[in-house]
Amino acid sequence: MITISLDTLEHKGKQILLLKFPYDNALIGIIKKLPNATWSNTHKAWYIDYSVEVVHQIKKVFTDIAVIDETDL
Repeated sequence: MITISLDTLEHKGKQILLLKFPYDNALIGIIKKLPNATWSNTHKAWYIDYSVEVVHQIKKVFTDIAVIDETDL
């Protein structure tokens, strides 16, 4: 099972949630369906505007698909 590492970062004046994981077409397809999910070439990770609700949504969406690593939150 792939691990998705979550981290926060300030980007363009906003707090964002980075989703870092090894390249996987299935996970990318799921992430693209999330509202406002964007790829960052700079950070080589997907990101979404940060909120506690978004973290809960990520955990729910990826239950049984990936391990969510919140160590850096």
